[in-house]
Amino acid sequence: MPLPLPVLPEDNTEICLTIPNSPQWRQIYMGALQIMAQWWYWQVENPVDAQDVVQRVMECAAITGGNYEECMELDCNDVLDCIETNEDIQRAIANYAMTSNIDSSATENASNLAGQLVNNPDGCDDDIIYGMTLQLVEFSDRLIKDFFEQVKASQSASNNVGYIIKLIPVVETLPIDELFELTTKLTEEMEAAYLSASTTLLKTEIACELFCIARENDCTLTLELVRDYFVEKANKTFSYDSFLTFTADFISGVFVGNAVYYAMNILFFQIFVFGGSWIEYLWRDYLRVINAMYNDPNSDWELECDDCGWVHTFDFLVSDGGWSAVNLGYGDFGAWENGVGWVSSDVQTNASFYGRGILIDIDIADTEISSIEMTYEFSKGTYDIPSQNAIQLVQWLDSGVEGASQLTFTESSGGTDLEFGLVETNISDRLTMQVRSSSRTTPVYSGGAVITRCQVRGFGVNPFV
Repeated sequence: MPLPLPVLPEDNTEICLTIPNSPQWRQIYMGALQIMAQWWYWQVENPVDAQDVVQRVMECAAITGGNYEECMELDCNDVLDCIETNEDIQRAIANYAMTSNIDSSATENASNLAGQLVNNPDGCDDDIIYGMTLQLVEFSDRLIKDFFEQVKASQSASNNVGYIIKLIPVVETLPIDELFELTTKLTEEMEAAYLSASTTLLKTEIACELFCIARENDCTLTLELVRDYFVEKANKTFSYDSFLTFTADFISGVFVGNAVYYAMNILFFQIFVFGGSWIEYLWRDYLRVINAMYNDPNSDWELECDDCGWVHTFDFLVSDGGWSAVNLGYGDFGAWENGVGWVSSDVQTNASFYGRGILIDIDIADTEISSIEMTYEFSKGTYDIPSQNAIQLVQWLDSGVEGASQLTFTESSGGTDLEFGLVETNISDRLTMQVRSSSRTTPVYSGGAVITRCQVRGFGVNPFV
C-alpha cells in the first residue's frame, strides 16, 4: 500500500542509522532505498508530487555509498562476498558489461525487441491488462520528464551535452555533429513541447489504444509492438540499421503537437531496443518495474476506452468456416478441401462466359465490419476481357453493394501467401470473396486459385461466435 509523503522537521536535523556489518544487511538497506526511490511507492495523485522525497531518497543512497569507505576498510574477500550475495551489484556489473559494448553502430537487440511489456499470466484479464498499459504509459512519461528535468538542472547550454551523455550513455559514441544536433533538438525543440503535450487525456488515450493492441495480440505487448505503435502515431519513418541511422532520422524529423510526445517515446523505447540505458535503466530494469505492476488492476477501461472491436480469423485449412460457394445458376463456384482450403472450380459464370475460380460468401446479422482480408494463392490463366475483376472482396448491405475492393486481371499477379484486403467500415449482412484465374467466352479453363485464410474485424457483437 502506498505510503504518505514524509515531512522534513523544521530544524532539518539529521540522525545516523547503524546497521549490522554484513552484505545481507547492506543489501536490505540499499534495496529498501531502491524501492522508495520509485514515485509509485508514495501516496500521491500526481507523480510530480513525489519528486522531492524521491530526490532525497536518492541523495541518501548516494551519501551512504560515498561515505561507506570512510566507515570501514574492505579487503578483496569482502568485495567478492558482496558480488556473490548482492543481486543489485550483480545486476550493475551485468548492465555495465552490456552497455560498454554499445556504440553508434549498434544494431537492434532481437531479444529486447521481442520482450513482453504486457503478458497477463492469468489469461486475458481486462482489468490487469489495462492496469499494466496505463502504468506503462505513466512510467515511461515519468522517465522522459526526469530526463528533461535533470538536463535542465545543468543550468547552461555548455553542460547539456555532458548531462545527456550521462543520462543516455550511448549518445557519446555519436559523431560530434550528430551529438550536438541531438542535444539541440532535445533541449530547444522537444522539451517544452513534450511537457505541453503530456496531458492526462493524451496518456489515457494512448493507454486505451495499447490496451486494444494487447487484446488483439493474445493479451501481450512486446517492445516492438509498443515502439511501432508510437512510430505509426508520429507518422515518421525511421531506419533501424544502427543507432546512428536511427538518430539521424530522429534529428531530421519534424514533430508538432502530440507528435512530439510520440517521438520522445520512440526515442525512449528504441534506446532499449539497441540495448542502451536511459537514466541508468536498462531494458531488464524497466521490464522489472513494469512486471511489478501485475498487481495493480484497473477497471477504468470500461469508462475511458472506446470499443476495441473484435478480430475473427478463418483458417480454411481446417474448416470451411461457414462460408458457401456461390451458385451463379450453372454450378458452385469453388469447393472446400480439408487441409487445402477453398479451391477453384470450372463453372459457366453466365450465358456468355466461362471461368475457373472461387466465389464464396457468408450471411451474417447486421454488423459493423471495419475490414476484411484474405490470404490466397493465385496462378493467372487466360482471359478475354483484361478489365474484368479477378480478385474481389465485398461487403453487402440489404442485398446491395456497400463496400468493395477489387483487382482486374491485368492488375493481378501470381504467387502464394498473397494478401488482399478491404478497409472500409460499413453495416453489412453479407461478405463475399472471389479469386478467378481465367475468364473466357469459350469453355477453356486455365490457371488456378486457393483461398487459405480470412481475417475479419468489426465492432459490437462478433457474428461468427
